[in-house]
Amino acid sequence: MAYENCLRNYRIKDAARIARYYRPQKLYKYFDFSSQYWRQNVYEGQIAFNYPSNFNDPLDSRWFLDYKTIYKERFRDINEEWSVEAFGGEAFFENFIALNEEDLSYLRYMFCLSCFSETPHSNLMWGHYANKHTGFCLEYDLTRVPPTTQLIMPVVYTDLPFDASMILDMRNIDDKFAVLCPLLFKSNDWSYEKEWRIIIPDNDYSIPHVITLDNAISGVFFGFRSYGSERNELEMWAESKGIPAYQVERSYMSFDFKSELIEDIRKNKTHSGLLI
Repeated sequence: MAYENCLRNYRIKDAARIARYYRPQKLYKYFDFSSQYWRQNVYEGQIAFNYPSNFNDPLDSRWFLDYKTIYKERFRDINEEWSVEAFGGEAFFENFIALNEEDLSYLRYMFCLSCFSETPHSNLMWGHYANKHTGFCLEYDLTRVPPTTQLIMPVVYTDLPFDASMILDMRNIDDKFAVLCPLLFKSNDWSYEKEWRIIIPDNDYSIPHVITLDNAISGVFFGFRSYGSERNELEMWAESKGIPAYQVERSYMSFDFKSELIEDIRKNKTHSGLLI
């Protein structure tokens, strides 16, 4: 709650300090073998960044503004009484809002994001981002992440959008990085993702942006339906690097998923064979 309050009060630096304190040691990212970049993601440790406007949630990182409150304050600055009629009438004001919303769309291109989850066992994440459980999930040990990649923040899931109105008037905000706050709020509909984000500024408007976290990969999880030559290739790579590989399996008494070391699965099968 303190983290959310910091964000809603435009104190991004305080929020970042709280996030760093509560940050889990490991985060997870889901992948699809059909992606042309999966080998770079694994063998080179590449993490791709994208604009929020390209995400599957059309409201991701959007600025929600209370236009009437904004302009009441601006009219007060010039000692005038604000009203829709004084602004030109309802139709004029609605058109003005539409034009502003169009102009604000460029703000979703100021920063690039890469998204992670707190868990490798999300049924929905496997379904949505790992091609119906046929892909894989990489585990990243954040203690191995370079100091230059420290802006790792959790998403706040809420029914109340972040009110970015005051950001338009930075006179009342001390933290110039307050423009990051809208990037960290999503609807409760997405809470299953348990998402954390790495945020980087975009200075040249070029995609894709990529950073390398190859030394941070500390585990590989294979989906419930993952099989085939590419899966075998990745499994052999993990073994050659001494990186633990896990098979994700269903729990027989619930809808939950769990994982087991592939090495232990093989040992158990061998042991069972000897007993027969």
